[in-house]
Amino acid sequence: MEKPAGYYEGINVHLLDQVPVTAGRILEIGCGAGALGACVKERMPGVVYHGLELDPEAASSAATRLDRVFVGSIESDLLSQVEAGYDCVVFGDVLEHLYDPLTALRRVRPLLQPGGIVLCSVPNAQHHSVLASLLSGDFQYQDAGLLDRTHVRFFTYASFIKLMLDAGLVPEIVDATIWDPAPEFSVALKATLTPLRQDPVRGAFYFSAYQYIFRGRLNPGYDDCESPAFPISFIVPTNDPRVLGDNFLSSAIFRQPHPHQVILLENQTSAGAALANGVRQAVHDFVVYAHQDVYLPDRWDRQFTRRVLQARQSLPDAGVFGVYGVTLRDGEGVHHGLVMDRHWARQCGGPLPVVVESLDEMLIGFWKAGFPGVNPELGYHFYGTDLVCAYREQGECAVAVEALCFHNSGLGFAVDQAFHDSAQRLVRSQWRKFLPLATSCVVLTAEGAVLFDREDRSSDTTMRDTTMDAMADAAGRFQETVVALDDRDDLQGLLEWLQSQPHDPGEMLATAVELLTRRRMRTAYILAMILANQGCCNPVIGLALGAGGVLFGNPMEEQRGLACLRASQESLPLNDAQRELFRGPLVASVIHELLGLALPEAGTERVARILALARAVVETGARKERVSEGGAGGGGYGGGDSGDTGAILLDYFENHAHRMIHKWMHYFEIYERHFSRFRGKPVSLLEFGVYHGGSLQMWKHYFGPEARIYGVDVDPRCVELGEENIQILIADQEDRESLRAIKRALPRFDIIIDDGGHTMTQQIVTIEEMYAHLNDGGLYLIEDLHTSYMPAYGGGYRHPESFIEYAKHWIDALHAWHSQSEALTVDARTRSVFGLHYYDSVLVIEKRVIDKPDHFMSGVPSFPLNPDEQVIYDQNRSR
Repeated sequence: MEKPAGYYEGINVHLLDQVPVTAGRILEIGCGAGALGACVKERMPGVVYHGLELDPEAASSAATRLDRVFVGSIESDLLSQVEAGYDCVVFGDVLEHLYDPLTALRRVRPLLQPGGIVLCSVPNAQHHSVLASLLSGDFQYQDAGLLDRTHVRFFTYASFIKLMLDAGLVPEIVDATIWDPAPEFSVALKATLTPLRQDPVRGAFYFSAYQYIFRGRLNPGYDDCESPAFPISFIVPTNDPRVLGDNFLSSAIFRQPHPHQVILLENQTSAGAALANGVRQAVHDFVVYAHQDVYLPDRWDRQFTRRVLQARQSLPDAGVFGVYGVTLRDGEGVHHGLVMDRHWARQCGGPLPVVVESLDEMLIGFWKAGFPGVNPELGYHFYGTDLVCAYREQGECAVAVEALCFHNSGLGFAVDQAFHDSAQRLVRSQWRKFLPLATSCVVLTAEGAVLFDREDRSSDTTMRDTTMDAMADAAGRFQETVVALDDRDDLQGLLEWLQSQPHDPGEMLATAVELLTRRRMRTAYILAMILANQGCCNPVIGLALGAGGVLFGNPMEEQRGLACLRASQESLPLNDAQRELFRGPLVASVIHELLGLALPEAGTERVARILALARAVVETGARKERVSEGGAGGGGYGGGDSGDTGAILLDYFENHAHRMIHKWMHYFEIYERHFSRFRGKPVSLLEFGVYHGGSLQMWKHYFGPEARIYGVDVDPRCVELGEENIQILIADQEDRESLRAIKRALPRFDIIIDDGGHTMTQQIVTIEEMYAHLNDGGLYLIEDLHTSYMPAYGGGYRHPESFIEYAKHWIDALHAWHSQSEALTVDARTRSVFGLHYYDSVLVIEKRVIDKPDHFMSGVPSFPLNPDEQVIYDQNRSR
């Protein structure tokens, strides 16, 4: 079929951006006239770029741009002439035109060198424009686009993942072209997801994705499984024929002759009952229990059975097997395995097989003869952990092996009452002796289930999930989206959208102001609630929280709003926009609106609460005006009337001719909040990170002439920055011996500030060596903790070696007096840490001698005491 002019000259910029800059040799299947390759060669001058093109005329044009062009179809034997060793093979909008895209993908696998990738751009048949045509009953092919007349295959994200898995590739979505539906159509589409048991947030992305960019790397297990699989009896409880048919029953291993038995069980009351019934029906020695939404790709059975036999050879006690498991390390779950979960690959832990203490319940295998049974009272939660414990009781272990499959779950992880009930049953069962236990989503302790974020418990090798980026692009401008949802009165949709991805707090605050101006208090309250939950405290947040608390009859939120307003009265001055907000008619209109809602009910108590909120708002505005007009001085060593607002240090920072200082502006309030009690006293301060010496001069000015200031830096030039009462030492924070030399040379300090190199190793080594050299009553302050979320500093979100994760153990140590676990006992930190104060990028530790806490009762009981209370009350009276 003749194509429109320019058809072969198009460039997919999303595909172009995903071509790895490190690639030395690239092959493009369906290279057209060579436009994409020409751009790649311009970006990467040294690359060798080959193309394959069916259309002779287009191939002729491509030959003038690329290093070599093969003319013909990938569905022929042409690739047998192509030399292997490519770093990247590109399919740019090609596979949808082929009758057999699976064979095409399989044919390029031998052309890839180890570590090579396949890049594919494919149209999304789930896009809202296609759905609109189907729903209107007028599905029409077009000259180009999603319904191009030459398309013979149609893909969604899940069907293409299955295609790549069957071709022996590990897929991931790395980008998407977004075209949003109209707002009213988006609402209608989202409503269709509920009866289909699909997640509405991810569903919104799938409807908006016009085209996906997939990246696939070689699955090494695909080629390492030529021997036939031994027979398996599969047990699959089912409650949804569509999910079962689209996933487990459509698995590639069942689309060809196979030796396996499939046992489908409906109306099962629990996983324990399903397992018991299935094992009774099993005709083969080996049994696999699987979810109905699991897809088993081509050769999976060969790979899994081979890995099971290999594990039995290296681990003779292995009794139960899975593809994804968890072990406990430092009180948290560490995941092991490789699995496709929804639309990204999760590869965790080290080499497999590995012994684990819990298996993900999507797929578990065992020999029928040794099956110990599962407690049916657990329902459909924690039965994998129960089964592993039962095998442990028999002297056998659980093992995670490598056999990549696809867990195509429509819904995300959710916690309901049945989940908590099952957790309690398990921790009170005979397996209590094995506690604590890590499962795929919680750590089970004697006290119950401690949740952690299931989606983020993966190692650095986890494939990048770009869904949130695409959704952010689809959302458009933040304020417009929020106002549009508010216009539709879709508060639930607003909450889902806000919680589905990170948003800039500044945008959220500005939008809350805009909403308050329009008297849209419910939506402003939702934004304020999310900001407050993130630790933000601002007078606007306080006003919106207080107003929302009154509006929704939530006294806790009212009090939180009032507390935020009172705290704001002592913070830095308002900016001009905020000052205008509190001076102008807006506050009066908000209060008037609330009174208008309350008075018809004649609720005097409610009116009183509204007036209390109004009084707090007025006091906030008045206090801000006084502070901003010069009430907080900046001189002297006796303290002044500035409280802990940061005004003295901020005045020095902005107005004095000092050496250069680099600080985040909100640090000054933190400093004065904790350091003010040391002013005018013979304080001894040590700061790691001299930089240009300005902060040491600031401390000298702030604390006064009796202060002794010490700076430590690795740069020998900093020695020149010493002056009266300021001494500079040269040492490496990562070198423990250098730090010990400092402790031998200098007396203990009242304040230690870590503002050094900010790497994880530096921060951890420094506190481990220097905390003991802090005086009782002293402060240890670590700055720039945001580097814990930056890989360049050795961090990353929930990276096990980040300082943030390390510091969480100090929280445990603080509470060790109350621990009922042998894993958490009283140590030196428990006996010396009075408080841990977390701020954005800052942790302040208060050190003092801590005795075991005690509690007492005073006064006369108003009601009869229970026996435990009576014992304590009698003990108190006898003292």
